Amino acid sequence: MIKYLFNKLLFTLGVLLSVSLITFILSFVLPSDPARALLGIQADESAIEGIRKELKLDKPLPVQYWEFLKRLSRGDLGRSYITNRDVKSLIAERFAATFKLAMFAITVATILGISVGSFAVYTNSTAVYKSLTSLSVIFASIPVFFLGLLVSLFIGSYLKLLPISGYEPGLKGIKYIILPGITLGIYPFALISRLTASRLLEIMESDYVKAHFAMGIKRWKIVLILALRNAMNPVITVIGNSVAILLSGAFFVEYIFSWPGIGLLWVDSVLRYDFPVITGIVMFSAMVFVVVSMVVDLLHPIIDPRIRALQ
Repeated sequence: MIKYLFNKLLFTLGVLLSVSLITFILSFVLPSDPARALLGIQADESAIEGIRKELKLDKPLPVQYWEFLKRLSRGDLGRSYITNRDVKSLIAERFAATFKLAMFAITVATILGISVGSFAVYTNSTAVYKSLTSLSVIFASIPVFFLGLLVSLFIGSYLKLLPISGYEPGLKGIKYIILPGITLGIYPFALISRLTASRLLEIMESDYVKAHFAMGIKRWKIVLILALRNAMNPVITVIGNSVAILLSGAFFVEYIFSWPGIGLLWVDSVLRYDFPVITGIVMFSAMVFVVVSMVVDLLHPIIDPRIRALQ
């Protein structure tokens, strides 16, 4: 187990280092000068050169990347070029809204996904299973930004059932979270329901399940108590990856519904060429993703004793 954790940590460091390098390179590909973005288009060249020296943008790229890594090792994500605020503070302010939206979306997707997948197997109907598979493929194929536009247009604008923008903390804000939450939860719901059904079907064909049928145990008990637990390992992996992605910032959904989270902050920063905020959010997202993925990997041996025996 210790060796596994050590290898996982090395892999995590490698992923974060790769993300930092790619992010650093892309920040120089964007057609904008950070110094001019900071001072404005009316600034004179001498002031721009002074800012470039202050930010060490006049140094060779390898030197700048090394300075970038040193700041990251200290947990320093820099300061915004536009607001001159600490990037960590900006992310911390927005993370609560993103966390709330992500937890709502993944909770609804998980409950409905496992329930629908289990029901499809419980009915023992080929028509129900094929219908579920078809709907899952359709839901998983719709781009999230397109789905968000459809939801906001028909449910929000035409039917006027729910607001398409706004945010309010506490239970009073539940009406604002439903549309973006449903939009975000459609894709993980499709994956979870389909994977749950397919894994349950495989397990239902195993010898020990057939033996329980021969003992006269009711089908719903076998599906929900015996088979479902053994089917949960890949489902948990999908749930964990979905949580990591949603926590990293649902960029398009937050932008479409004006949800004040990390995704909206990132889109606004890209439009304003605010490089420290862009790179800070990307690195934060990568960290969230690898940490959640590691937690999911550690949960597998707890759920499945066979994996624990192999380790």
